Amino acid sequence: MQYKTLSSYLYALMGKSELVFTKKEALNALGVSDTALRNSIKRQVASKKVLRLMKGCYLIIPPEYQNLGFVPPENFIHDLMEKLGIPYYVCLSSAAHFYGATYQTEQIFQVMVEKPLRPLSLKNNRIVFYVHKKFDQMPTNSLKTDRGPLIVSSPATTIFELMFYNNQSGSLNHIRTIIKELVLSLRIQDLRSLMTKFPLTVSQRLGYLFESLGYPDISDVFLEYVCHKKPLLYLPLSSKNHSKEGIKNSKWHLIINQGIE
Repeated sequence: MQYKTLSSYLYALMGKSELVFTKKEALNALGVSDTALRNSIKRQVASKKVLRLMKGCYLIIPPEYQNLGFVPPENFIHDLMEKLGIPYYVCLSSAAHFYGATYQTEQIFQVMVEKPLRPLSLKNNRIVFYVHKKFDQMPTNSLKTDRGPLIVSSPATTIFELMFYNNQSGSLNHIRTIIKELVLSLRIQDLRSLMTKFPLTVSQRLGYLFESLGYPDISDVFLEYVCHKKPLLYLPLSSKNHSKEGIKNSKWHLIINQGIE
């Protein structure tokens, strides 16, 4: 179907809960020249009805979001990644938010992909992409939003990746808070299956945090795995804290170089 104006085309997309379009798709739908389309897009951008995401790819800003100047990423990230042909899942603190965690970096939306992608700026917000070499081995869940599906790391994947990417996840106390909020969503068998997919240090640190929170049933599962692997070196609890001074915890083979609240 061909449309007479870019506005009518965008309105039709919104009617189908689609907020992302490409220049190529718009050219086909309108049957206009490249120059004419470029000028139409410029007018839509100037009126805050469209936002450029990347070269040749644009975000429609529905009326309810035009005062903000952007759309919450969870409402369009699935469409965007489908347009790009890139598998993805929402990860880290952004994923934890969908399972009820209250701590979230509000201005950063975190997405896991297989290959590096540049961050996307959305006015005062950003979509940041992380790369996981074992991307296709990470359990995820497909959630439903008002605008369609959303792929999110499973609660267990979220916990492991928060510790694995701890430099991007906030302090250990922040990670500990998220763990406490997600603990009822975790299943022992899911945690077991992920231990072998991450460095041993991740299990050591997670086990220590679960123990500090008072969840012996879970911490014992981690301890069993750590003892089986028999770590030789004592590693710091916090990799952000470069100091290796602290009490040696022989149970977890960690140097407690940071206090846990």
